[in-house]
Amino acid sequence: MTGRIWLSVAMALAPLPAWAGLEICNQTSVRQSVAIGYMGDGGWTSEGWWNIPPGECATTVSGDLRQRYYYYHAEAEGRRFLDEDYQFCTRTDAFTIVGDENCAARGFDSALFRQIDTGPEALEFTLTMLDDANAQDDAAPAPDPRPAPPGAFGPTESFDAVYQECLTRQGAAYCAFHADGAKFYVYEDDRTPPALLDQLETLTPGAAITVTGDMVEVFDTSVEFVLHSLAARAPTPGERMLAALQGGWYAVDDPAAQITFLGAERADSHDGADMGTAFVQVGPQCNGFSGGGPYLAARTAETGETDCYAIDRLGDRDMTLIYLPRGNILDYRRLD
Repeated sequence: MTGRIWLSVAMALAPLPAWAGLEICNQTSVRQSVAIGYMGDGGWTSEGWWNIPPGECATTVSGDLRQRYYYYHAEAEGRRFLDEDYQFCTRTDAFTIVGDENCAARGFDSALFRQIDTGPEALEFTLTMLDDANAQDDAAPAPDPRPAPPGAFGPTESFDAVYQECLTRQGAAYCAFHADGAKFYVYEDDRTPPALLDQLETLTPGAAITVTGDMVEVFDTSVEFVLHSLAARAPTPGERMLAALQGGWYAVDDPAAQITFLGAERADSHDGADMGTAFVQVGPQCNGFSGGGPYLAARTAETGETDCYAIDRLGDRDMTLIYLPRGNILDYRRLD
């Protein structure tokens, strides 16, 4: 399926029939083709497609919900879907696929999904997809070449950030940076001036920057952002230590357990299997722990929960972290 989708999502609990566990309603002006992902009995599972006309709903999970977190991907002609980097396997026709790894090797496509947080004890949940007043489809007239003024797309904010990377996924090109435990996405579209996007692409992951722009949509761990200005700045002591962490490390007591720092993200793996991604920052405190630092704060991208580590030692080839509050000592060595 092709096309670009832009969705604003409203999530709310509502009285549902007993058989409706997860219902997705389409209140946009176009038909949406929806796939879902979840942790099933056999592991991570993806299913699709539900073709939902405007004004109608589809039950994607029947019965009482067994998980708090589900994931979805939607496609519609001429729209762009705002994903959150959760990858599942898909295919063009109807599918149920167990496993979210090695999609291409198994003959499948893959797509990036968004998270649905149904709450800690919800047995049923409705997600409603809405059009947004700022949505632009492929048939829209050419935009005004003059940059939009600050505040045109949302509240304007200025803050310090750490550059992550620029990528193209599922046909959508974007650049990303981190601030305050959230990942900010700047899409390569007509809202952000091309010169600013070019400037972002010249940066090294982990570079210290100051940005100004509009907060378009704010989610649990991500923000869609329109950039108005960008400037390099001197890194903080914590950011300099984060720069020293960059690259791959393995656990001394279990070499199959590895972590890789890129920019302000830490990717965890075990025996080559992806174990998740966390947004990281180094500072003088973490979740109430202070003194005796510095501390590494790792906010899990999937749940938004933060783990804290005291950085006991950091050398060129090895480091020791102390997991808090239990005090577990974690020794790592750098991968060659």
